[in-house]
Amino acid sequence: MIGLAEHYSKVPQAQRKRTMIFVALDGHHNSGEGSAVGNQWITQNKQKLFKTALAINIEHPSTIQTQSRPRYYNANEIVWGNTYMPQQWYAGGPSRPELQKIAADAFKLFGATMDLYPNPTPPASDMSSFFRFLPGIDTGEYHHYFHTDLETPQTVPWTGLEASARAYAKIIDEVNKHPLSMFQRPEEPAPTPQPTTPTLKPPPQ
Repeated sequence: MIGLAEHYSKVPQAQRKRTMIFVALDGHHNSGEGSAVGNQWITQNKQKLFKTALAINIEHPSTIQTQSRPRYYNANEIVWGNTYMPQQWYAGGPSRPELQKIAADAFKLFGATMDLYPNPTPPASDMSSFFRFLPGIDTGEYHHYFHTDLETPQTVPWTGLEASARAYAKIIDEVNKHPLSMFQRPEEPAPTPQPTTPTLKPPPQ
């Protein structure tokens, strides 16, 4: 987020098509009364706040790949790889194929590792209150290590952070080429629960 803010602050205001707001929400992992107040307030005041081209949320965009209990290792070992964990991603849902293509193309262009298929809903809780009524992109990786003291420069490489930051800058620039009407939709109903039986999709053509 800081990298994107620094990048766009260097662009003259006359060349920035839309206002950009950077928000850190409270109570990310809290529950119960009084938690996530900022998130709730934004949702309750959505009619006043949102004439939005794009909302983005990024969580854990660069984490070294790990495996638990791989063959020929001790049963309690977690083994580190030399690449990144793929991120889950959501880009506006099935009703916004243009936004999904913009996101997928940007991730591929800058080498941000992603699941082959987008999520039907945002993988992160921060976007879950908003995605039904505004265009949003959300990415995140949730594996062995996150929100721990093992998130260090050795396990969160700068190269992965750079790939994600560049991809998001590209997404913002591409979205800004289009009118609001391309991505705006009526508020969508709450999603139905997904089946729990695993399915294997073929790779995209």
